[in-house]
Amino acid sequence: DQHYTSLVKRVLFLINDPPVAEDIVQEVLLDFWNRKAWLSITVKIETYLSKAVAFKCIDYLRKHKSVTNVALSNNIDDASDLLGIVDRTALQEQISKAINMLPPQCRTIFLLSRYEELSNKEIAAQLGISVKTVENQMTKALKILRKELWDDYNALLFLLF
Repeated sequence: DQHYTSLVKRVLFLINDPPVAEDIVQEVLLDFWNRKAWLSITVKIETYLSKAVAFKCIDYLRKHKSVTNVALSNNIDDASDLLGIVDRTALQEQISKAINMLPPQCRTIFLLSRYEELSNKEIAAQLGISVKTVENQMTKALKILRKELWDDYNALLFLLF
């Protein structure tokens, strides 16, 4: 109950379909509950759940790539609305691919900063590294992401980041 609303909001940012967002969060919470006896979590519960939800969203987007499924799930009536959803879905897939291409430490720091909304100091404390290392890794991550995503989505990327 404590984390449900914030998790649904995060999913809505990626999926923009309230029933699907609620289902994804319920799946993650149920899976967490079923595995809690043997699960060993070394990060904050919020961080763990947010990452689990993000991965579940990526899985959902991969399974539901077709324009028809996206259109039906969002009750699209207008062709321009459909193009907007296709563009948003394509952008989300591009961003996910680009993030996955980041070096492991760089990716972890980026995700903690942008998706978990942790400060550089909090990230440094959580990972046991210096604040300066966090800053350098964030700079590196943003540089790589800009390079990977700039050509097709420069305006959207600017708004997103």
